[in-house]
Amino acid sequence: MDHEHLVAELALPLQMIEVTLDGTITVMGIMDTGCQVIIICSNIWEKLGTPMKHEQVMFMELANGQANATMGTSPSICFSVGEVSLYCLVQVVRNSPFKCLLSLPFTLLESTKCQEFLDGSAHLLFTDPNTGASITVLTHAKKSSKCCHPPCSHEEDF
Repeated sequence: MDHEHLVAELALPLQMIEVTLDGTITVMGIMDTGCQVIIICSNIWEKLGTPMKHEQVMFMELANGQANATMGTSPSICFSVGEVSLYCLVQVVRNSPFKCLLSLPFTLLESTKCQEFLDGSAHLLFTDPNTGASITVLTHAKKSSKCCHPPCSHEEDF
């Protein structure tokens, strides 16, 4: 007797959520719990106007084996999703195909509970570690790179 089996997709789009930084700038943050650091693009950092510690540079190894240095660390940026707010240390990068990468430190601080679906989408339950407030958000698929914003870049060196 033959049984049909569900088969994993070859590839699924990255998933994103809307997040407000320091109560002033709203961006779509890519969810990536496989990443060890929270990252924002230098253009976003400049708009926020937060200080940066240039002596806290990190060398990040990419999946293809290349390594790139960050510009430094911004010590305390507030990330808000609805009523849930987190204060996070953030690495700032010059060039990236995203504005914000929400990684393992972000999801661990919020005690995230995740329900994933076959299409790659998810329901994320976030809990504020300081107030106990919680919110469930839906993820959105990142569009193909052909229709996304231009890569983050900065003309000057710091």
